[in-house]
Amino acid sequence: MERARILWGLGLILIGGFLLSLTLGWIPELSDSAWAVVFAIISLLLFINYFTVGFRQWGWLFPATTTGSIAAIIWLSSTTLEGEWLGALFLFSVSIPFWVAYISNRSANWWALIPGGVLLALSLIPLLLVEAFSGEMFGAVFMAAIGLVFLLVYLTRREQWWAIIPAGTTLTIGIVVALSTLQFNSTFSEAIIGGAFFAGLALTFGVLWLLRGQYDTEWAKYPGIALAAVALISLVAGTNANLAFPILLVGGGLWLLIRNLRRAN
Repeated sequence: MERARILWGLGLILIGGFLLSLTLGWIPELSDSAWAVVFAIISLLLFINYFTVGFRQWGWLFPATTTGSIAAIIWLSSTTLEGEWLGALFLFSVSIPFWVAYISNRSANWWALIPGGVLLALSLIPLLLVEAFSGEMFGAVFMAAIGLVFLLVYLTRREQWWAIIPAGTTLTIGIVVALSTLQFNSTFSEAIIGGAFFAGLALTFGVLWLLRGQYDTEWAKYPGIALAAVALISLVAGTNANLAFPILLVGGGLWLLIRNLRRAN
């Protein structure tokens, strides 16, 4: 740690002296290529600092990876590479420390999968911005990617059962958005999309209920049954699916009333 502080002190002196000289006009304005070299050198020094303090000190990677990506962006900006790729490069560089944090200590840093996975998904945007993908389909793929991130959290840390809820919800939204891009009859489309949405949510809570032997998720059957009922009504009612919630409330009220009357007798 003492060696790292010495390196930081020397680095700050060099960077400060360079910027001061540039401001006072003691050295000429730098070209884009020269700035790329400057940021590359800074990134190299920061990586040396990271390897000096130890691999588990993953926080030191943030300035190292971001300055490295800035150097690459400056250099690539003079090429024919589209701007979306440059933004993706920066987001990917920010995700790296989170993945290193997870790999270095999986039990303590399981949470790093969430920001790391989301940033990685965001960095894939340029790969999806092609003519084959409409705006809606891109949204579907992106939501599905976020769902897979939370699913990965659960699969790697089984005690984090709550991750199933955002995983199922975002995957369901992705499926619904994808269905909205298909050419259906308008009435049939509303029924399918509405039914798929509520069915996906019902399935999510159904999975939680099935895991009740491992976790305290017995309660999940109630929202699961209610959402399954709404999904069924949506599929049957079609354009009248807005009646599903009031009908469900009336049905739930009748069930509670009949149940309590039987107990009273």
